[in-house]
Amino acid sequence: MSSHGLQVSFFLVQPHQQRPVCNAEMETCDYASQAYLQLMGPALGLLLTLLSWSASILAAFIVEKLASHRLLSNTMTLLLNFLLGTANLLLPCLWVWTSPSHPVLNMMYLFQSVIIWLKLISYSHANKDLRILHGRTRKMDLSSSSNSVPRSGLNSRDELTVEVQDDKPGVFNEKLQAIFSEVKDLQPPFVMYPQNLSLGNLLFFMVAPTLCYQLNYPRSQSVRGRYVVWIVMRMCFVAALMLFSVEQYIKPTLEMSLLPMQHMDVLSITERLLRLSIPNTYVWLWGFYLYFHLWLNFLAEITRFGDRQFYKDWWNARTIDRYWRTWNLPVHNWITRHLYYPLLRKGTPKGLAVLLCFAFSAVFHELIISLPFRHISLHAFFGMLAQVPLIFLTKLIDRRFDNSFAGNATFWCLFCVVGQPMGIIMYYFDIWKFNSKA
Repeated sequence: MSSHGLQVSFFLVQPHQQRPVCNAEMETCDYASQAYLQLMGPALGLLLTLLSWSASILAAFIVEKLASHRLLSNTMTLLLNFLLGTANLLLPCLWVWTSPSHPVLNMMYLFQSVIIWLKLISYSHANKDLRILHGRTRKMDLSSSSNSVPRSGLNSRDELTVEVQDDKPGVFNEKLQAIFSEVKDLQPPFVMYPQNLSLGNLLFFMVAPTLCYQLNYPRSQSVRGRYVVWIVMRMCFVAALMLFSVEQYIKPTLEMSLLPMQHMDVLSITERLLRLSIPNTYVWLWGFYLYFHLWLNFLAEITRFGDRQFYKDWWNARTIDRYWRTWNLPVHNWITRHLYYPLLRKGTPKGLAVLLCFAFSAVFHELIISLPFRHISLHAFFGMLAQVPLIFLTKLIDRRFDNSFAGNATFWCLFCVVGQPMGIIMYYFDIWKFNSKA
């Protein structure tokens, strides 16, 4: 054991001393303070993280609660939600940019902060629609609405509003309960608006493995303890495999790619890329299995969340388009519900709406990958935007050959053999060059 380790251990095993004694060497105090920071730094960071997330959730709840009691106008509610959303996104980014913590820890914090941000946006959007619909049903009379508004001039949302109008209190909720009772896997008692505006309901949504808020979700009968333990054991095993592969195969290959990248040796870069593609594909698949199959099912089990389709058979995708629609259903459902369809309803052309959705995703890919390293390179941003032309290219190949193997092989080659390894090499080189200059 080194002298540094000995002095740190000496400090740790003597908690009865009020303060370390500074001798003539003046090094004991430095080591003691470093050990103190090493102990308190992660604990303080975890505390601040939990406090920031709790404050965001509590603020969103208070705004919706006040709006439900008509203490806030729709304009003021929209403004407050916008300010809260901006703060919930910018503050974690500023914290990560200035934090001295390890990039992996910063990336995990930023990733979870973005998830909470997406959830709170869905929470405010859903409650806004419920609040407007609930207000209309209380103010308007069914007979007057059906006589004064011609059916031909209504859109789908207005038709729903007119059809469920009630002239008696509680009729609207009774009709909604009748609709819920016909939905498979929904168990009574059903949550209704504004009874859903409780901290318990919001906290359940924060933990549940979904990004889209709704009044009721399918629920399982009970929590299976043995299944939870089995999931945790598998998560530990897969995480160990990922760490071993990164340290044993990926990291050495990336270190060997620095010199070819400096001299732009295309042949050597290609060799490193191909050498990286196999272990990277394994780590990527294990990461997908760890998060989407194990972690999300773990959250679903402890919350008794019944809808557990977090992905489809993306590995059989014949086009990039099908891959993005099947590999991450929580994010796909959020984007289609809160971004894509609202853009279409505003008259945005379909192609432009798709481009805007990928641009939205590109921004967050770049933030989550680059900010923890305090270096913006835009590789992830332009890589995501490049998916739009690749969608049309893979669709063209699929129509041209009309062969499942050709389309699927094209997807795997573009995405795993070339795309991901090249992006990793470029990021590693840029961060190495940036740190070398610093």
